[in-house]
Amino acid sequence: MGLRPVGIKWRRRIERVTGLTVVHASGNGGYWLCFTTDDHRHGRINTTTKDWYLEDGCPGFMSCRELFGVSP
Repeated sequence: MGLRPVGIKWRRRIERVTGLTVVHASGNGGYWLCFTTDDHRHGRINTTTKDWYLEDGCPGFMSCRELFGVSP
C-alpha cells in the first residue's frame, strides 16, 4: 500500500497538535502520517501517541512538485 493523501480532518488534527500550518498530509495505513507545512518543511506524526517530529531536508514527495515546484 502506497502513500495516500488524508482528508482535511486529519490535517486539522495535525495542525492542532504541532501548531504548524499543514498544506498536505498522507499515510500508508499505519500509525504514522507524513505531512508538509506551508513553508516546505516535512514531518511525521503518530496518530495514536501524537508524537511528532520534523525531518531534515525534502524527501521529494510528489506533493512537493505540485506545491513547491521541487522534483521528487
